[in-house]
Amino acid sequence: RDPRGAAPMSAPGADASAAAVPECTPAPGKKKKLGKKERQRLKAIADGTYVAPVLPQKQPPKAKQARQPYNGGMAPSLLTKYIKEAWTTTALLETCEQYQDRMNKIHASASWNCLGRLATAAADARWFDRDRRALEALARKTTEMVLASVDVRSEPAEDASANAVMGARELANVAHGLAKCGAAHASDEPGETFFDDPDGDDGKDVSKKNTFDDATRGNTDDGKSTTDSHTDPLRALVVALAAALTARARECNAQEAANAAWAFRKLGPSSGDPLLYAALAFVARREAEKDAMNPQELTNAAWAFSGVLAAETETYEQTVTNDVAFAEDVARTVDALASSAAKRLCDFDARGVCVLTCALAKAKRAVSRFTHGMPRNDGIGCDGVGGSALSALANETKSRVARVAEEKNGFFTKPSSASSDPATFYFSARDVAASSWAFASLDFFDESLFATLAAASVALCARGAFDARALANVAWAHAKANVGGDEAGRRKLFQSVAGALTDACAAEPFFKGSANTDKQMSSRDIANSAWAFAKACFPDDALFDA
Repeated sequence: RDPRGAAPMSAPGADASAAAVPECTPAPGKKKKLGKKERQRLKAIADGTYVAPVLPQKQPPKAKQARQPYNGGMAPSLLTKYIKEAWTTTALLETCEQYQDRMNKIHASASWNCLGRLATAAADARWFDRDRRALEALARKTTEMVLASVDVRSEPAEDASANAVMGARELANVAHGLAKCGAAHASDEPGETFFDDPDGDDGKDVSKKNTFDDATRGNTDDGKSTTDSHTDPLRALVVALAAALTARARECNAQEAANAAWAFRKLGPSSGDPLLYAALAFVARREAEKDAMNPQELTNAAWAFSGVLAAETETYEQTVTNDVAFAEDVARTVDALASSAAKRLCDFDARGVCVLTCALAKAKRAVSRFTHGMPRNDGIGCDGVGGSALSALANETKSRVARVAEEKNGFFTKPSSASSDPATFYFSARDVAASSWAFASLDFFDESLFATLAAASVALCARGAFDARALANVAWAHAKANVGGDEAGRRKLFQSVAGALTDACAAEPFFKGSANTDKQMSSRDIANSAWAFAKACFPDDALFDA
């Protein structure tokens, strides 16, 4: 022991931890505390109610398919890039012809979409004559894919390259591009423009345009649609698109339904089928009631369906317009479109507001003609279909037309909406004339509205902005309405219109069907103008002599 009373020191190299006893060592025999879930498991085992968990199993790996070799090293994504980056119609069609064997439904849809854009921007209006062979090859290839989509039981695959079955989006894009590029009218006279004349007759004979007999349709005895090599590939494509979209119309969304309706209306009324228009009308009405359509879609759809009702060709009336139920169904669709648009007319340009008003007028005239003028509870007018939207359209038209007379040297004041362009927000001369015709046809004789239209018409006549058709429509509308300001204002209006019409009558040829310019009149314009001035009791010797 150390003399100083200290504890004996450990020998060098001895383990110091062996001498020290840890203070936190648990007492011998103390059990570790179990968790809550473990106690519940043990209790369930003791009670005999324990169920062993089923461990998740991995899905078996999918069988890998051998990758198809690319022809010439062209991948589908690269071909799509080439199609979208084509700068001319010739370059686009050459690309499609070169890689025709590698094209799938996405390529076909993109090709027609780009073709419509390039053809619209091209300065050469006869491009289809130069590229006829490549264009017909693209039409045949697309027709094969479209015919495979007629059967609704064939569902489009998630992988675009897996099969050639087109969905509603691809079909609508092809139809829209075909109508926009104008290729379907390559062998005919140029068709009507996007915004046709207010009363639906542009003076052109379209009774033989886009009509397809059994040989063109390729109908066989077994009921299957085939393609005859001796028929026009473009017309065969239109027929196939009509059949496929009729079968798949319910799959369309708002944009696809509007584009498809616009496309077939532009291709000509007889290019579609009553079942097709009825199916598209149902979808458009459904989307409009949900307010799912934007202003452009509402405008396109209203123009298309009202044009279908206003078609006056003999062939089309025998197949479609004699069906009163069809006419009323399409008229209800036009009303639904106008009602949806009435909630946000500030988002429309002037042409859109004008087209919606004219659409209601055409629908009313069509239903009246089909029912032989008999009154119906669902007729279109101030007290029927379209009445809820007419007041909103009239107020919007009046507010925009009022600025037309304030135009100074071709410049308009800035509209209240910062996003609106003055060039499209305010009404042009054509819009003023068409709106006058539409409200008069709808028997919507609001005195303040027609006074505003009359003041704008006088200002536009002084500038020489009206063409012959517009002058006839203005005179007819104000003569029928017989409202709009005092007697002096009405006399000033008819004097201004009479002077412009006298100059228009001097131009020749003025008969219907001629390739006349804007300042030349048709026979119908002359008849309407004579009736208007006689009805309004404003005789003008110079005008009637002319």
